[in-house]
Amino acid sequence: VQISSLRAFSKQTINRNYVLRAPGTNFLNIWFLNIITYMKIMSLTKQVFLNIMTL
Repeated sequence: VQISSLRAFSKQTINRNYVLRAPGTNFLNIWFLNIITYMKIMSLTKQVFLNIMTL
């Protein structure tokens, strides 16, 4: 379940980033969203890691 949700999340993120990179968008918006995305991915990775450790 974790891996499939992570894959879906990354696909969704790529789509969102592609939309945001359309001409006329704020560079800061993209930068901010990338940081949020990075933090979300890091927390997901930490969750997966903790799940593996507690097995």
